[in-house]
Amino acid sequence: MQVIFLQSFSSVFLALSQIFSIVLLAGFLVRKHIVSQEQIGALSQTTVYVFLPALIFANILKKFHPDEMQYWWVIPISAIAVTFLGIALNCLFFIRRWQSHKNILPLGSFQNAGYLVLPLGQLLYPKQFDEFSLFVFLYILGYNPVLWSIGKVLISSNGAHNKKIKLKSFITPPLVTTLLSILIVLIGIGKFIPQPVIKASALLGSAAVPVATFILGATLGGIKINKSFSFYELFSNLSTKYFLIPAVVMAVVYYMNLQTQNSLLSDFYIIEASVAPATGLIMMLRTYGGNTQKIGTLMLISYISSLFATPLILAVWKMIIAI
Repeated sequence: MQVIFLQSFSSVFLALSQIFSIVLLAGFLVRKHIVSQEQIGALSQTTVYVFLPALIFANILKKFHPDEMQYWWVIPISAIAVTFLGIALNCLFFIRRWQSHKNILPLGSFQNAGYLVLPLGQLLYPKQFDEFSLFVFLYILGYNPVLWSIGKVLISSNGAHNKKIKLKSFITPPLVTTLLSILIVLIGIGKFIPQPVIKASALLGSAAVPVATFILGATLGGIKINKSFSFYELFSNLSTKYFLIPAVVMAVVYYMNLQTQNSLLSDFYIIEASVAPATGLIMMLRTYGGNTQKIGTLMLISYISSLFATPLILAVWKMIIAI
């Protein structure tokens, strides 16, 4: 049992370390003023308006084949369910004061569903990566619209009690691209789109993951940790992110006996439930505004914590199913 724990923990920890090396490099460049905050801001806007929509468009048209997976719709629905579960669990810590803390709720409820999970899957499951990446893609189908609508409104709210939420606040390029691309596939007109267009979009979108990771590191690297938050706010986010959500997901997956029906899918759900907050939240702050100092500080601590929390959670899961 101890061997299973150590093997699982070390493999995930080493995989995360490789990804975090990019984050550290970006942070170093910002600290040394080699890359300016203005440059990062422009890069963030380019990613939100160009790179990310291109990646979403190309991936959906190339990989989304609803006829090949009878219950494909379960995965995106579960992504929405897990996200709202996180918001609800985080709200419990504030009960009557959630309105004044709504800008920190996404940190505990919106995970890095693709930028960390995809490279993790490639490193942990190299022989099954095609199937793993399909799970990620289907998960993001449900997750992205929620992230780029509700997540964007919450994270950029700056904790204002009287800030009105307008319909146009939910409209973002990634959301529009996601919904439009899904519609194109479902009504069957995707086959009429020329392959050079899809390949060009894929080429452009290939910059999204490394650039977004670089933006994350650059933004976190420019933040000085200070007392812009309360210990209770930090506790609520870390408890929700690395204990409550993984515990609930583990219980559901175990109760459904998914680990014997499809072990890869069960591992995928545990990884999704235990990774750090979404990189997109940082891009939203940079693009749409918000309390960057407070949110960035909390996110920095959350990412440092994930380097140990994510391997620990997956190792515990491996021990549970081995009993």
